[in-house]
Amino acid sequence: MDDLINVFHNDRSGIYIVFKDFIIVFEHLLYYIHETIMKQRKAKNKPLPLKIEGQGS
Repeated sequence: MDDLINVFHNDRSGIYIVFKDFIIVFEHLLYYIHETIMKQRKAKNKPLPLKIEGQGS
């Protein structure tokens, strides 16, 4: 019976490690999404350059 309890205990700690790694990966994914959105927003809000007289039509 003690061996069975030890197996469940070991699996639980292994799952906890995987869960922590999943959280880290998820945080990095959210950061990447945030950076992409901010870059798109900056590009969208960037004004177009004005044409200078005498340099084409």
